[in-house]
Amino acid sequence: MANGTLYRHFSTREELILELYCHDVQRHADTVDQLLQEMEPLAALRVWIEQLAVYARMKHGLGEALTKAAESNVVQRTYQPVILALSCLLKKAEEAGQIRSNIIPDDVLLVAGALWRVPQDQAGLKQAERLLDLILRGLR
Repeated sequence: MANGTLYRHFSTREELILELYCHDVQRHADTVDQLLQEMEPLAALRVWIEQLAVYARMKHGLGEALTKAAESNVVQRTYQPVILALSCLLKKAEEAGQIRSNIIPDDVLLVAGALWRVPQDQAGLKQAERLLDLILRGLR
């Protein structure tokens, strides 16, 4: 894509980066139905959260590279698709009797945030696995 084409659609590189990030988050949110077709709800929840954590770890420095206004914008645009996807997974797991009722998706997302704050080495990834085990046990 030439610079002229780029700037006809996005006035800054930051806008392009934000748009790509929002697109990627939406694509991840859209994987819920496929996961639920392939596996039981609790397993689908685990895989979906693991994949979200992998993506969030890859994009961890993005917030530091953005202006505060842009960061706020991206949070507003990505939070709802993530919460809707997580809500669907939690509802299906609850209906299957795999987790307790009345779990609030916002709470699960907040706790899951620990998964993308671990160190980026093997020890950190193992820690993320243990943390996800704790989260899922807490939901049962």
